[in-house]
Amino acid sequence: MKLNNHGWGLGVFLGFVVIFVLCIVVVSVNAYKLGLEKDGPSIQFGEEEEKPSSTPDSSLSGKEKYQDLIKDAQLAAEAYRIDYYSQLLEGDSVFVPFSTLKEKNYLENTDGCNGYVKILHQGESYQYQTYLKCSDYESDGYVDDLAD
Repeated sequence: MKLNNHGWGLGVFLGFVVIFVLCIVVVSVNAYKLGLEKDGPSIQFGEEEEKPSSTPDSSLSGKEKYQDLIKDAQLAAEAYRIDYYSQLLEGDSVFVPFSTLKEKNYLENTDGCNGYVKILHQGESYQYQTYLKCSDYESDGYVDDLAD
């Protein structure tokens, strides 16, 4: 009896299966690292007390004028990180624009300012640095392209 030796063998088939599985693992790890496996926010914001508007006081100057906005943006970025970037690797950083925080209902009032929050994972903690651009103030290190 003569065998047909003109096809792929079991070894080639298993090789393709191994390559395919490795590709799936690489994609899954990267999706998990970037937080793409989530369908949306896991924290539901219920009814909250109405807080007074944090309109900037014109008697203050520079950064002091926008302290409430900076604090609100950092708290919003922290909630956003928990929902979307809970598995940041050590030393990784993420820039979250105010527009994203407003769109996802983490930040309400920006006092007419544009900006973003840099989230940096250092050791066991996360650091939040807010960068603002307002009509009368701009943070040191502010970059327009990151605030889209």
